[in-house]
Amino acid sequence: MAESTLTTTRDDLRNAISFELGYGRTALDDSSDVANEIDDVLKSGLRQAYFPPPLPGRSVGHVWRFLRPTTTLVAWPTLVGEKSAEVYDAGDDETTITATGFQATMVGKQMVFTDSEASYLITAVSSSTEAVVSGDASAEADDFTVTANGNYDLPDDFAAIDGPLTFGSQEWFTPLPIMGEAMMRERRQFDALTGIPYMAAVAIKSGAATAGQRYQLMLYPTPDSVYNLSFRYVVLPDSLTAGASYHLGGAQHSELILASCMAAAEIHRSQVRGARWEAFIQRLAASVSMDNLLAPETLGSGRTFCEERHLQTWNIPVTINGTTLE
Repeated sequence: MAESTLTTTRDDLRNAISFELGYGRTALDDSSDVANEIDDVLKSGLRQAYFPPPLPGRSVGHVWRFLRPTTTLVAWPTLVGEKSAEVYDAGDDETTITATGFQATMVGKQMVFTDSEASYLITAVSSSTEAVVSGDASAEADDFTVTANGNYDLPDDFAAIDGPLTFGSQEWFTPLPIMGEAMMRERRQFDALTGIPYMAAVAIKSGAATAGQRYQLMLYPTPDSVYNLSFRYVVLPDSLTAGASYHLGGAQHSELILASCMAAAEIHRSQVRGARWEAFIQRLAASVSMDNLLAPETLGSGRTFCEERHLQTWNIPVTINGTTLE
């Protein structure tokens, strides 16, 4: 589907910023200081529009619905597998393993080979039958294990979760509420269970300046099977590039994006908030009203379908040391 021709593009925004800064109506798009300055202002304008300040009379900024997509995460149990082939790349010092049962969220986990107990970090998963590990694993015996601990990396652009997690189609289980990370650790402290997950938490991973801050989803009990979990989250947008020139939100928010970039250019040029800032606040109010049109007409009442379906099925089976508790 083609993007609306009314949507403001990266070139439109850069040209407007260039003119506001006094560099002419056509922005340089190279490695010059002027081009870099224009790009810095563009990023500032995008950040300001995507994560806006509170409108007058409000205490918090608006969270855009167009920044809250829905995604699916595959939660997996411990994988006991057998490789059918391996290819070692000496140049990259990595081995491509062919087997079955790989999941994208296995990246960062350890693949441990049964005979030698040697452990290799999984660095990439290209499909359900192919994973890449660091180091030379070509001489290892076939049997291996990837142990599940109930923690799964969330998308790189994840900023915050928005609402409960629901299971995939035909998986008749109650949606998972989001609990506190400390409560999750407390549950795991007393009972290391496997079974159908019935609670979830979001944990902040240790940050690294080379990769940025990331998050992970914690599930309890640790899954005993593969489960497809869908949820809505607040996204961290990328900046615009020559190959990705459309801002998020679409044409209905293009004037907001433009006004924000003009306000950012004004502040960059004169170090004060002036007429451009006032115009941005007006456009922000208009865009908030437009965004609110996406709100549901009713929030509903009473029990949900899943609650009715599982009113008598709260005794979720769990497994301890291979024994299932009813």
